[in-house]
Amino acid sequence: MDAPAVPPSLVTLSDQELIRLISLQRCPLCLKELHRRYRSQLQAVARKVLPSNADCDDVVQESLLQIWLQAQNYNPEKGHPYSWIVTIVKRRAMDASRVLARAQNLAHHYESCCERDDVSTSMVEGQVRHNELHHLLECGLDGLPEDQRHAIKLAYYRGMSQRQIASHLSLPLGTVKTRLVLALKKLSRTLSALLAP
Repeated sequence: MDAPAVPPSLVTLSDQELIRLISLQRCPLCLKELHRRYRSQLQAVARKVLPSNADCDDVVQESLLQIWLQAQNYNPEKGHPYSWIVTIVKRRAMDASRVLARAQNLAHHYESCCERDDVSTSMVEGQVRHNELHHLLECGLDGLPEDQRHAIKLAYYRGMSQRQIASHLSLPLGTVKTRLVLALKKLSRTLSALLAP
């Protein structure tokens, strides 16, 4: 049996019907209509967790992509589509928040180790500590695949945003985010192991 044709007016369709059409027909206009209906609410949900509007925009866009790819997983018996969508946005926002926190912790740890200078420690010993930590960080970076190492260097040495990196490398934003997340996880594990007493 053929899937029903997309109705001319999406505005009159329920959320459940829109998700059904996304699942059955991959109707991009249905996804656009869901975004139109709930953009501000979804931004507000992400804003409770994330510090910047750009990060919130990214989370909403990633959530829409997930809805597009997983519309068939929506079960109307488990709740209203809006609740399902909000759950996706919350999870994405929490994941993004954890990645940001890890990156900030790593940067703060590096800075504090570099800036720590006890009165009893000589300038030479302080420079040695700095060089050792720099060496550990470089070793951690060397252990990353080239694409991940390049993304990290653009983000943290050149201060580029995820969008700027995506534009610079001519890659989808999602690909850049994935590379950074994987790289930060590996760096965190590597540095934790190397810095452990």
